[in-house]
Amino acid sequence: MEVIKVLLIEDNPGDVELIKEMLLEQKTKKKYRVEVSPSFYKGMSRLKKGGIDVVLLDLSLPDSFGFETFFKLQDSFQKIPIILFTGTPDDDMAENVFETGAQDYLVKGSITADLLEKSLIHAIERNKLVVKMKQTSQVLKDTEAMFQAVFHNSAIGICVADIRGKIVNANPALQEMLGYSEEELNALSLHDITIDEDKKRNEQLFNELVYAKRGNYRMRKKYLCKDKSVIWCSVATSAIRDFHGKAQFVINMVENITHGSN
Repeated sequence: MEVIKVLLIEDNPGDVELIKEMLLEQKTKKKYRVEVSPSFYKGMSRLKKGGIDVVLLDLSLPDSFGFETFFKLQDSFQKIPIILFTGTPDDDMAENVFETGAQDYLVKGSITADLLEKSLIHAIERNKLVVKMKQTSQVLKDTEAMFQAVFHNSAIGICVADIRGKIVNANPALQEMLGYSEEELNALSLHDITIDEDKKRNEQLFNELVYAKRGNYRMRKKYLCKDKSVIWCSVATSAIRDFHGKAQFVINMVENITHGSN
């Protein structure tokens, strides 16, 4: 049987006993273990020891009062779901509670055993989702930062194009290689910097990649520079796809092999 550890931060003995009775009388597959802290700072001390799944927080405590009580607790324990517990109905609080980061809002005197259990379970599940989303967001931020570092500092030319072949970003190495500024390249397409004899083959491979007929491709091809000169390059091309596998962008990794092409 799953055991859910609840920390009730509440100084009113009557409310404490009521909450305990409500949870103990539930005939579900979950068992509730309720610990009580009669003040804000005692609650903080208990949370530092770990092992608590969800907090029921009274907003009128001897040593802390109002929303500031919640904010101080949330700042220190962001991964623990907190349900606000108050004796005074407040329509503004009820409407805005989720914007504060709290998982729910319960009014003393209006709570039933079923409502309390649903609130606890939903708070835990919602909080797991929030934590996972934050972790995913951080991973994406880290990945983006890493990509930007590689993109801007790589000695190999990197070009990002949309699925029509329009250049949307080109790194400094590619700009130097072809003699264009970033703004000039962003006004061109891959077709514009490909010599005529390579265009048909390049377009065929590009479309096969976009429509998932191939995973990636490598080729040797000639690029047209701004000064109309031609350079030989080794190009590795792959697609960035969404969750459904649809191509969103195409990345070209370009290495100048002019001096070793013969």
